[in-house]
Amino acid sequence: MQKGWYSGRPVIVTRNDYDLGVYNGDFGVCIKTGEDERLKVCIQSGSGIKTVRPERLRDFKPAFFLTVHKSQGSEFDTINLLMPKEDVPVLTKELLYTAVTRAKKKFMLYGSKTLFVKGSNRRTERYSGIS
Repeated sequence: MQKGWYSGRPVIVTRNDYDLGVYNGDFGVCIKTGEDERLKVCIQSGSGIKTVRPERLRDFKPAFFLTVHKSQGSEFDTINLLMPKEDVPVLTKELLYTAVTRAKKKFMLYGSKTLFVKGSNRRTERYSGIS
């Protein structure tokens, strides 16, 4: 194991790295490769899969769970949305739409269906002053 790296560790890139060809929001997973079973991070980028040594990856976070915001621009076979226990103002139609549309095949809701419906009827309020 290399400084916290292990086979199966999921990551999300948090800042563009033009030298490596990986960008904010790209997802990857650490795997063992080759006969020597060295660890590499395979990252799905817009231009294909990039293979990077873990020590070269600078700006990333674990990707076991993602906020809806961080998932924007990505698609997954299955989305599991964990609802809050109580109603919160950020639970809006726009947020829920983003969550549901990340799923290519299956969407699973965990939590209150009532809160989901309530949130889907709430629009985001913007206070920018721009009409």
